Amino acid sequence: MALNTAYLTCNRTASGDEIFTPFYAVEPLLKYISKDKVIWCPFDEEWSAFYQTFTENGYKVIRSSLAERKDFFSYEPEEDYDIIVSNPPFSKKDKILKRIDKLGKAFMILLPCNSIQGYNRYKNCFKNGIQRKSFWKCIFL
Repeated sequence: MALNTAYLTCNRTASGDEIFTPFYAVEPLLKYISKDKVIWCPFDEEWSAFYQTFTENGYKVIRSSLAERKDFFSYEPEEDYDIIVSNPPFSKKDKILKRIDKLGKAFMILLPCNSIQGYNRYKNCFKNGIQRKSFWKCIFL
């Protein structure tokens, strides 16, 4: 397994909405995703914990990032995918959840614990509802 230490040195100020996910936060997700599913990680570089963890465990992963000019709000992979998995920028969570709903795909995203308080705001967005799982003071939707 490659070492991802970027989350230790990232810009954690209000203007830097980028805190990289450590491997220990991604590994528990493996048991919830079938290996026959194609995963899209829309906010990830090749060195990200999401991309590395899933590919090292035999999953087919499509990844994209702003660094490649693939903005989640206007870009969708040409290749078919089954589920969106990521730790999106928290400051854009409302916009991201609306885009995910519009795409109509299954998703598993990491959000702050207080996002659960806003669940009523989203319940009308997702026709099939959302399932919430809690791990270590984090919410996986």
